[in-house]
Amino acid sequence: MRVLAVALALVSVALPAKAERHAARCPGDASLGAVTFARGPVGYRVSLADCREQRAAQPPTPSRPRGVLRSRGGRVARIAGKATIMVDGRVVHHGRAAAGPLGLVDWSPDGRWLFFYLDPLGSNSIAADGLELQALRVADRKVVVVTTMLLSRDYLSWCGSSLVLTAGGDRIATHHKRLVVARAPDWRPHVLWSDSRRAFGSVGCAPDGSGVAVLSQRDSTDAHFFHTRWQLWRVGLDRARRLLDDPPRGSADESPRWSRDGNALLFVRERQGIGRLLLWRRDQVTGPFANLGYQLGYYGHDDWWAGATWTAGA
Repeated sequence: MRVLAVALALVSVALPAKAERHAARCPGDASLGAVTFARGPVGYRVSLADCREQRAAQPPTPSRPRGVLRSRGGRVARIAGKATIMVDGRVVHHGRAAAGPLGLVDWSPDGRWLFFYLDPLGSNSIAADGLELQALRVADRKVVVVTTMLLSRDYLSWCGSSLVLTAGGDRIATHHKRLVVARAPDWRPHVLWSDSRRAFGSVGCAPDGSGVAVLSQRDSTDAHFFHTRWQLWRVGLDRARRLLDDPPRGSADESPRWSRDGNALLFVRERQGIGRLLLWRRDQVTGPFANLGYQLGYYGHDDWWAGATWTAGA
């Protein structure tokens, strides 16, 4: 038995773990462009044609919350003081300063609706467990409540005039998060995938507006930052769904981003905080071909695209 145990141990050392068996491969397609990202204080650029890593002239910097928000049509919204919203220099909403500051989230594609939130008492702790997303119709100043959600920029995405988002409070990313879609004029959220046993994360709409790439896993109250087991799914606005990738045990798929033509999807495979870039295309996964470094995230949520760019293919 001792000899057998030693033999098995040697075999286990010789064989790589499942997460590493997938040899690093390059997409080898110049039409997919290049990705620029920061690893620590240094910026890097990786072409998807040859996957060679080069130092970038300037490291990309994460975008910061903006006090000014421009619509696609050029309308300008800004917060005046703490609780007043102005559009094109005109006051369109007055809140109560004592209730807490307001924050801008996004414009609807047609520029008719402006989305914002109230941050009660300006408390980061309260905000971490979700805030109420509200929609303001600029023309008549009508305000409707959409839903409570974690206001991460990758938790909502536009599919044409439909807003797809991950709804639900609680800072634990894997707990009580629903995938919903909302439309004007009531912006009432409708569930796209009804299953209380599952939680949902980052979402990205396909360029044709027919559906989204979204992270999903078993609903869990496990607050350990690196215990997520996100899978990558495609969910249509018609509620059809299919699994795009199932990561190896101990890993999670995160931060999906579509190519401009919708035929490819970049995503990050995270394991113990280390992220590596992979590509999904034609039901096949290529990679990993770029090491994005370490990211702690926050209670199971990571946004690997903060400050990163995908040019030509994006």
